Amino acid sequence: MIPTLSFRFPLGRYHATPWDHSANEGRLEWPPSPWRLLRALLAVWHQRAPEIGTTTITGLLQTLAGTAPRYVLPHTIHGHTRHYMPGVDLDHQGREKRFLAFDNFLSLPKEPQADGPGALLVTWDTELTDDQAKALAVLAQRMPYLGRADSICVAELLDTTPERDTWITPDPGGELRLLAPAPDVTPEQVEIDTRTMRKDRMVTPPGACWIGYTTPGEQTRKPDRPVRHRPRPTAVRFALESPAPLHFADTLLITDTLRRACLSLYGKQHRNPDGTGGQCPPLSGKDHADNISRNQHQHAHYLAYNSDTESPYLDTAVIWLPAGFDPDVLRAVTALRRLRPRHSRSEERNQAADIRVALEHVGDIADATPETTTAAPVTTWRTLTPVCFRRHRKKETTEEFVTHELRAELAAELDLPTDDVITKIHPTPHGTNAPWPADLPDHWARRYRRHRPSQTMNQRLPGLGLTLELAPTTARKITEKPRPLILGAHRHFGLGLLTPVRPAR
Repeated sequence: MIPTLSFRFPLGRYHATPWDHSANEGRLEWPPSPWRLLRALLAVWHQRAPEIGTTTITGLLQTLAGTAPRYVLPHTIHGHTRHYMPGVDLDHQGREKRFLAFDNFLSLPKEPQADGPGALLVTWDTELTDDQAKALAVLAQRMPYLGRADSICVAELLDTTPERDTWITPDPGGELRLLAPAPDVTPEQVEIDTRTMRKDRMVTPPGACWIGYTTPGEQTRKPDRPVRHRPRPTAVRFALESPAPLHFADTLLITDTLRRACLSLYGKQHRNPDGTGGQCPPLSGKDHADNISRNQHQHAHYLAYNSDTESPYLDTAVIWLPAGFDPDVLRAVTALRRLRPRHSRSEERNQAADIRVALEHVGDIADATPETTTAAPVTTWRTLTPVCFRRHRKKETTEEFVTHELRAELAAELDLPTDDVITKIHPTPHGTNAPWPADLPDHWARRYRRHRPSQTMNQRLPGLGLTLELAPTTARKITEKPRPLILGAHRHFGLGLLTPVRPAR
């Protein structure tokens, strides 16, 4: 009969170090070399099958050595673990030295069938006598492992050779090199140990030679690294600390300073060929031609408020980039350590103290601003900072003007019908039935700075504090992707920031 052995690995692991390599080199012998197979069979005979005669074993080995085997390989994945093993030496501090050891292995399918696709098949194109076939069946059945001792295997001699299209055959020009026995090898030569070889300064065992094999590249592959599609962070939160309290009235001053500092850091990290600082449209809101971006407010919003929304002082700054931070932009923003305002009401002109900045959070905007976002639908929202308007009121009343502006902006941002987004607007952040002011800004908004440091006081925008009663559809739309609700002009500088009024428990 033509002998075909099937090897299955119940633990799903195969360990074997090539003959001419160290165990710590990270190399694996796959498929098992013909030399390893004969040594394994001979070891089983010595330890587990002494009833088989020496003549039968010698004839079996020489018959198998006369022909290089063919293989069918299952799909495998190459892996390894690392272990720091204790040694006998001590370091200069008297501690036990440890050395790094690699444990390389192949992961194989746990195949239940001897001729299944997950089994390793080895066949020799030669004929065995009946006694040799019976001896080979006994040796295979009693083989406990193949390769290293923890490569537990189930070996079996098959009655017939399965028909497969993927047999791996010997090839003198093949890149895979396996150690094989010479046709006239003797059992004593197969039994040689590494100690004897080192003593006699031998590289290749006597009675052995190297033969080439060509293997399909897909049979053994390295594990595919999982591709983690992590969403880009959309928010960076900072804690603010200043010798003098930062009053809420200076919100726009602080956020404008925050924007300038981020652009400065980015420009220093990304110089142009002429030595000028690089431009960053996601942070500046302007393209490379210095034109204002028309990107549906996807560029950076700079927010400043107190984590206790009832406090009149600022202790938190947030940069919200709805489009997500690129690595280069995030690297520049997170390098921020201090702010130097041009002028604030808490300090005299040109003598403002530096504001220390500490990074608190990088991630999603809902996690960075829990004070101004909600995951549950909330219909009542009130302003933390006044909502400002780019244009001035004409002949309509203040209520008509504010209602038209806010409904149009919120409907366009949420893609909802204009008349269905807001049910009622109260002209006060306290939600009472206060009368509408005759003109803007109202008394509450006058306390806030409503012009940037590069602008004059004559360029201040009209604004007011208010409470919005949203339609249920609008409230649900906002919670589909929790985020801050910001309306009006100067929204990218923290004005027009609203906070949900959650019902009392």
